[in-house]
Amino acid sequence: MFYRSAMTNPSLRQLDIFAQMVAAGSLTRCAQTLGVSSAVIERDMASLEMRLGYRLFDDIRGAARLTPAGRRTAQAMTLLAQDDPEDWAEEAAPRREYRRTGDSPAAFP
Repeated sequence: MFYRSAMTNPSLRQLDIFAQMVAAGSLTRCAQTLGVSSAVIERDMASLEMRLGYRLFDDIRGAARLTPAGRRTAQAMTLLAQDDPEDWAEEAAPRREYRRTGDSPAAFP
């Protein structure tokens, strides 16, 4: 997947609903699983597709058929979910460096 300058970050909610849609296989089952209306799922998936800049599903009504881009997105999410969160935390943690700016005790009265 490549970076699009117009792309805004999708929300975790949208990504979660996308994952639920893939797992459920249909809009109706996804809505029932999440306890929301089908309209909510449709709205969030349309918004996610707009943010990403490509379609995830060929047809959201009935069986949820992934587009090739939708399959790649689902595969990427699966790989991301398999990563150990501790590895991410280590890489994201800021590193502190302490530098000595002078040896003079007068600098700190």
